[in-house]
Amino acid sequence: MKKHEYSVIIKILLISVGNLVTGAPTDGLKIFGGQDAAPGQFPYMVSIQNCRESTCKHECGGSVLAPSWIITAGHCACEGPQCQVVAGILNMSETSEWRQTVEVEKAHVHEKYLNFLDAYDISLLQLKEPLTYNDRVQPIPLPKSNWSYSGEAVVSGWGRINGNYDANIPDTLQFQKSTVPKNDECMDLIAARMHGQTNPFDVTRNVCTDNAVPDRGICSGDSGSPLVAEGVVIGLASWAFTPCGQAKAPSAFTRVSYFVDWIHDHMNSTDSTMY
Repeated sequence: MKKHEYSVIIKILLISVGNLVTGAPTDGLKIFGGQDAAPGQFPYMVSIQNCRESTCKHECGGSVLAPSWIITAGHCACEGPQCQVVAGILNMSETSEWRQTVEVEKAHVHEKYLNFLDAYDISLLQLKEPLTYNDRVQPIPLPKSNWSYSGEAVVSGWGRINGNYDANIPDTLQFQKSTVPKNDECMDLIAARMHGQTNPFDVTRNVCTDNAVPDRGICSGDSGSPLVAEGVVIGLASWAFTPCGQAKAPSAFTRVSYFVDWIHDHMNSTDSTMY
């Protein structure tokens, strides 16, 4: 699988106040405190998979923007025969007629992306063949440019059943309701966990969930999974503190509204029939 040069197999940054961990693709992911999703509940949700020697492994989450376009985190970017997107499924193991599997033809990583903490953690995956829309596969709308939101949101994804990196991922798609604080509150919540270290949160290009109660939030590998509010995708899972699921340890997402113009520019420049 071809990935951005900064996307390594396991990408963990250790800091003096504890661990700050990205959603690096092969770290494994978990939505702590999640519930099983229902069939068709999140039709925009896709699994981004790495295939080697006829075996494909879930690595990241992503969202359908258009028949040939998936939005995900920058550190999830991949392309070529070893990179595929699976849409229309609720369970990883299912082989139903709803399942659609398509190779990623080209990954468009943000030009300013360096690593998961630089707040440009976003990419678009251009599919080799378009997805077919049905009850299980539908696009998620983008927010208005630079739209700022606080309130209830929902994050969905497949992931490991606990913080053990050797654990298996759950078969069934998980989801969790979360609270998105105001920008300055996110900054303060994360600063409180950093104890004087540089705060990686960017109020312009990030959004967070507060995880006010324990056993909630994203974990390493929940990469690219969508945070949705008021029917639009507002965030892409980027990084979180470890151990995962700590109370008052915010999860950080790429703020999609900041990148709306960038998204449209890339989709329009390569596919005039994107809608």
